[in-house]
Amino acid sequence: TIPTAHYHKSVTRKQKRQPVPIDCVLVQNPPSIPLLLLAYLFCISRPFLLLPRPGLVIDWHNLGYTMFDVSDWHPIRIIAKFYERAMAPRADGHLCVTSAMKAWLRQNFGLANCSDDRISVLHDRPPEFFRPTRPMEQHRLMRRLDDCFRKAAAAGTDTGLMTRFGVAKDDPNR
Repeated sequence: TIPTAHYHKSVTRKQKRQPVPIDCVLVQNPPSIPLLLLAYLFCISRPFLLLPRPGLVIDWHNLGYTMFDVSDWHPIRIIAKFYERAMAPRADGHLCVTSAMKAWLRQNFGLANCSDDRISVLHDRPPEFFRPTRPMEQHRLMRRLDDCFRKAAAAGTDTGLMTRFGVAKDDPNR
């Protein structure tokens, strides 16, 4: 059976529920362990339920295996790299944040024969309304944060964060 979330809600209870078509499953990487494998299994299992197979698209923001703060030869890093490398060719499409990432995936993750229409570059840029914060706004923000940190420190909720921001428990000025 298909979970209820995959059905349109009926107008009346007597009407038969209709499945919601799923065209694509998008997985951001990282993190993708174990979601990427589960999404792939979901996509390939749909035809067994006589439902159309959705495409699997990986949104590559980075390489997950590089996020582990261990040596290159640590087993967890090797397994994570193998996992990403094994899953990449199984995806129907890829989104990259840079052209360099696209080229790297082609060269190192078995996507050399993947057509250009299956790997797209969508540059990760802030919207136009983002701008540098003016000095006066920065000053107001820092004053508000200072008050918040001092109140939290006075309440005894210091978890180390206040110390990192220079508000010590024994500070006579708080």
